[in-house]
Amino acid sequence: MSKRLLITFHSLILLFAIGVITAYFLSTTFMDRGVMYLILGMIIGASSIFNIVRISRSKTTRET
Repeated sequence: MSKRLLITFHSLILLFAIGVITAYFLSTTFMDRGVMYLILGMIIGASSIFNIVRISRSKTTRET
């Protein structure tokens, strides 16, 4: 896969994670699962940021 496609994919996943975190903070009702969604969004977001940095720093990608 091309470097550009992988960065775009992980950027979209990061936007989804930001949306989940934002929805937790903007919700007007209390849910028992709210904290779980917050933690899940943070884990997914951190993973996406890590992969974006790793891919952008790599010099070449291997074609399989």
